[in-house]
Amino acid sequence: MVIHCKYVTVIFALCQSMSYYLCPGSIDMRKGIYSLYQIVKSEMKRNPLSGEVFIFLGKNRRCIKILHWEKDHISGATVETFHGKGAHSA
Repeated sequence: MVIHCKYVTVIFALCQSMSYYLCPGSIDMRKGIYSLYQIVKSEMKRNPLSGEVFIFLGKNRRCIKILHWEKDHISGATVETFHGKGAHSA
């Protein structure tokens, strides 16, 4: 999966065989990787280092954050979604 962000392109190795978890409710999009890591451990009761993919939605649902452990590091990305005119998929 290639995600085009405002300043960089992030490449995630995501596939259908992985487990995906959507965090219930919405989160403050200012939270960083460490804060999301803590949400996964304490609120979702999952292991952030398991290789599973965790998806977080902002209050207005226009942004999502993805957290994923890959071999030796944790990766995170913020993606702004587009609706209506000018919408596209990566």
